[in-house]
Amino acid sequence: MIGLVFLAFSILPFYFFKKYFLPFLRAKIAMELDNEKLEYFIKNKIVYWKDVDYINSNYGGQGGGVEITFAIKQSSRNITISTRYIAGNDEDIYNRISEYFEKYKVVDFHI
Repeated sequence: MIGLVFLAFSILPFYFFKKYFLPFLRAKIAMELDNEKLEYFIKNKIVYWKDVDYINSNYGGQGGGVEITFAIKQSSRNITISTRYIAGNDEDIYNRISEYFEKYKVVDFHI
């Protein structure tokens, strides 16, 4: 039993290194914005502007970075991404995402 616990704790650092830090060292893209969507490659999340009602930001606390929350229209689920592993100023990243959202969002008119 102790061997399994030791094995699990030995494997976790390698998993996190491969998942988060190796792409960072290789300068892979962490996030990409276009006129249709935001792609967050770190957690394999895609947010389509047409589905977003509003966005909000909160400071991530101990882990650092800003957590950006996308409220999805007609859904109780939200999508949250963190700027922790994205190179750049957190406020600038949030402002750029907000610009894309404001420019490419789809406005629903209900009568």
